[in-house]
Parts: sequence; C-alpha cells; structure tokens
Amino acid sequence: MSKHRKASASAAITELFQRNPDLAAENPRLHPAAIDGDMLARAAASMAPALQSAFQRAPTEHEEQVALFQWAEANEGEHEELKLLFAVPNGGYRPMATAAQLKAEGVRAGVPDVCLPVARGRFHSLWIEMKRKPNTTSDAQRAWLDALRRYGHCAVVCWSANEAINSIISYLEQE
Repeated sequence: MSKHRKASASAAITELFQRNPDLAAENPRLHPAAIDGDMLARAAASMAPALQSAFQRAPTEHEEQVALFQWAEANEGEHEELKLLFAVPNGGYRPMATAAQLKAEGVRAGVPDVCLPVARGRFHSLWIEMKRKPNTTSDAQRAWLDALRRYGHCAVVCWSANEAINSIISYLEQE
C-alpha cells in the first residue's frame, strides 16, 4: 500500500473515531494509534463500505425529482399518460416581489410537488409530495394531501425517485 493511501485511510479512520467516540471504546484495537502498516490497510479495507456510505452525500429532493422526470420521459412510449406528468414549482427561494406576485396569481403553500392528472380506479388523479429524510411534511402539505384524498384523488408522499416511480406504476396499473 502506498504512503498516500495509508495516510488517507488513516485520516478517514481517525475522522470516523472522532465523529463516533464510542466506536473507539468498543473497538480499542482498531483505534488509529494502535494500528500500523498492514493492519491499517486491513482495517481500512474491512471498513471501506461503512466509510464510503458515511461520507457519501445523499441525493437532494431536487435531484430525486429530476431523476423521476427523466424516468417519465424515457417511459412515455410504454405509458403515454406520463406525457401529462408535471411539477408544481411551489418550493425554493424567490425574491419577495416574485413571491408576492405568485401568491397574487394563486400559488398556495403545501401543494404537492408532482401531479399526474389521469384518472385510474376510483381516483381522479395522482399527486406526489417528494421528500428526503430527515425532512417531514409541513402542516400545509399534510392539509393539502388530506384534502386531495377527501375529494377523490390519490395523494402520496415519496422519499425517493424509485418510490415515486413505483407509486406511478402501481397507480397506472389500476383498472
């Protein structure tokens, strides 16, 4: 193992122990001070999956929604209804003047992020609120979801693009 790889593995392990002091108490022989050379390499290799997931950035809600719409566009041939899938651009930062204009035009807080205005089964349409953990739905979002359900729409919260895709497929397969 090169000096650079040993140093970077050592730094990663040191950072892991600094973030999780209980880990050092539970595994004293893995503490960086107790590891040298080949032992460091083996420890780093065995911890690589955990280290990778610990330092890997989770996709944002925006990235998940972009992935959903990329999937929808790629699958319009199989499900023509996907051509009607649209986003409701309610969230995000806006200058106060723009926010005031949009409010005057009828933008409402809490409206779900995505809509598929196609009737299936007993539902008039499908509405999806996209979320990323640890975020949760706001009071306004929950009120919208409840109201949509009360008036005959399918309204769901999805925590990833895959969950939204599965929800859409299940929705479209209803008779």
